[in-house]
Amino acid sequence: MKKMMPLFFILAIVVLAGIGVAGYAMRKASIKTPSPTQTLSPSGTPSSQQQQGISLVISSPANGLEVATPNVTVTGQTAPNAEVFVNDAAGRADAIGYFAIGTSLDEGENTVIVVVNDANGNFAEQEITVTYNAGT
Repeated sequence: MKKMMPLFFILAIVVLAGIGVAGYAMRKASIKTPSPTQTLSPSGTPSSQQQQGISLVISSPANGLEVATPNVTVTGQTAPNAEVFVNDAAGRADAIGYFAIGTSLDEGENTVIVVVNDANGNFAEQEITVTYNAGT
């Protein structure tokens, strides 16, 4: 019986991994991925945007902005009470849809990705570029 324990353990891991992979594949197959579009930010520089049933407007920072501090606050508007993700930070829009979420920057050019989603599964994504130059 003790000799069979490692075999049962390995078999259980293989079965659980298979179930996990199958579940992931089923979820991926049911999600419709919209094609990216180009929009112009307030600075006139193209920013990448994906949208499915929810609006997303980034008010600041402007795409292509250069800053002298390692932190920026991304502000904008989306659907009321939508979840908002800015790179690794998370928050929620208020009852009107406004949000303000801080994120840190690395030295040089940074891609800031903003993703919003609502309770109905609608989402939007937009990317902007912000450059952190400590010498500015």
